Amino acid sequence: MEIWREKTSSSPVPFKKFYLAVSRRYETQVLEEMASLSAVQLIDASKEVSGGAEVSGACDRFLRMIQRCSSLLRALSGLRGRFPEALPTSEFGSEAGEKPSPSVRIPERELERALDIYESRLEAINEQVDKLLSDVESLSLLKGKLSMLQLTKVEANALGIRTFAVVKAGLISKQALPKLESSLDELQAIHEVTTTTPTPDEALVAVVASRGRKEQLDDVLSKSGFMEIDLPRGLDPNSSKALETIDEQLRGRLHDSIELEKSLRKLQDELEARRDYVNFLKDTTAALSRTRDLTVTEGWIVESTVEELRSRVAEVTSNSYYLEIQDPKMGEETPVLLSNKGWFLRGFELLTSIRGMPSYNELDPTIVFAVLFPIMYGIMFGDVGDGAVILVLGVIFYKRTRSFIGISHHALKSLGTIMIVAGISAMLFGVAFGSYFLTRPFRPLLFEPISSFGTIIEVALAFGVVQIAISLVLSIWNHISRGENGEAIFSGKGVVGLAYYLIGTILAVRLIQGELNLGLFFSSANLPFTIGALVCLLLIFLSPLLRHRITSSHGQKMKDDIIEGLGELVEVFISYLTNSLSYLRLAAFAIAHSIFASFAFSLGSTIGLVSSLLLVNALVILVDGFAAGIQSVRLLYYEFSTKFFAGSGQKFKPLSLKLVKNAS
Repeated sequence: MEIWREKTSSSPVPFKKFYLAVSRRYETQVLEEMASLSAVQLIDASKEVSGGAEVSGACDRFLRMIQRCSSLLRALSGLRGRFPEALPTSEFGSEAGEKPSPSVRIPERELERALDIYESRLEAINEQVDKLLSDVESLSLLKGKLSMLQLTKVEANALGIRTFAVVKAGLISKQALPKLESSLDELQAIHEVTTTTPTPDEALVAVVASRGRKEQLDDVLSKSGFMEIDLPRGLDPNSSKALETIDEQLRGRLHDSIELEKSLRKLQDELEARRDYVNFLKDTTAALSRTRDLTVTEGWIVESTVEELRSRVAEVTSNSYYLEIQDPKMGEETPVLLSNKGWFLRGFELLTSIRGMPSYNELDPTIVFAVLFPIMYGIMFGDVGDGAVILVLGVIFYKRTRSFIGISHHALKSLGTIMIVAGISAMLFGVAFGSYFLTRPFRPLLFEPISSFGTIIEVALAFGVVQIAISLVLSIWNHISRGENGEAIFSGKGVVGLAYYLIGTILAVRLIQGELNLGLFFSSANLPFTIGALVCLLLIFLSPLLRHRITSSHGQKMKDDIIEGLGELVEVFISYLTNSLSYLRLAAFAIAHSIFASFAFSLGSTIGLVSSLLLVNALVILVDGFAAGIQSVRLLYYEFSTKFFAGSGQKFKPLSLKLVKNAS
């Protein structure tokens, strides 16, 4: 059996590829059964689906109707803020709740008819909403005009052309007011100016002129930018009573909006209840191949549910079906579903998902991340008290059921898990380093970083060597899983690369012990290691050429292989050294934590020891605690996982549909 078929607990969930052919009359039922499993992902059909464009277009129309409902509801809801005194918020219809979790079926053959019915209802409501908004706008505008007119001595019925006079009122810019007043004086027109208006840059002017000078008055007002207040006929002559009438009409139209909003919400709820099913139709229709009598479906299914699918299809079709199951082929874009169980590993999936999704033939690095991250965090942030604070914050995040500062509660749960584990690790290393809220009430179980400078550096570098060696072992495993035997053996991230790294580590240690005497490379004790390292570098340089000859792949010319090999040689020689030295940051942060303790005691002589410890510990938790997490993630992502983890997998997106029973 091929190795990529033997999936371990650290590998993604195993999948099978399937081809299913059924009679077209069973098409929808079979697709619904697939969706109810939540274990099937369809592959887009390579052939054009008969009727697929029409169905997709109908589904798009349906979804646009939901958007139109939402837009109309927002327009109605906007009235609340504009007229709070005319209609209390409590009198409006309630906000739309979450859409029902079960979906109501709307068969494909009935979709067009249902669309016509829903669109007819929506158009009728839309017309009423437009009329309502227009009426409210007109009444609001009229109310504003009357309110301004009340600032003058002119009644509503006095405006216009009278037997011997012309009466006008309106707004004008205060800058143009002096010139207008001069022109009105020349016309011997009586005018009243009110500067207390809703807009500070405008003045309200009421003018009475002889009827015989109407044309001259109109010309003067027009040139001054006069905005006349025109009122419809039939208003009560008393402006106050007219305003009361308008307010009553406005309240009436706003009350009408309540019933209109209820009708609109009812329609929206009906559409929302069918949204999932319409999306289901749209997605599945695009992934089908149809003949006159048959529907052919192709996709991926979780291996453990194959027999369940077979049983359901047999029951729906009365055993009239063809189902072919295949193993994934090398190079196929098989979807990935991570198999981590329990709160611990599921929480650390956040680190994996941010880095990327492993491909189907890659190991899932979650369990490795879950082990290495807390260790690195604990080394850098080893303190019993501060670690306990991180632990408590993690518990708070883990138990939170709502989003926080834009982070979903699911992400907070994962973040809480990581913080809980990191806090426990920090507490354990705090015991080892003898740090309790930056104080030293007990002797360290192992050593104190700041007084054991050389030891903490050795620990950091040793941990880095082990971690990089693990990454190369995982790289070898992934190459073998993908059938890339040449890369698994000869590449810089294969067996030869691992051998070079281990040999190079031994030589580096001996060189340091020998006080950097380069002649040690050629001593009798070290010469075999030196030769071994050079041979490994030579094999890495020749690895592209060797790989292509082993796999009989002659696509590249020899000069291209040489250039590729030279690049890989330089990368291995430089990156393995720099990656190893990067782990010195573990020691640096551990020492920095001890320096904060010294700073707290020094500051205590100025502001008091208790105040100093509270202040510095708060600073350490906020800054050092966050920085230690960032550095741990950085080491995982760049120094460690780049050796074996591509993160180019495609996340499994199953068909999923929960139907209301006996609904149609």
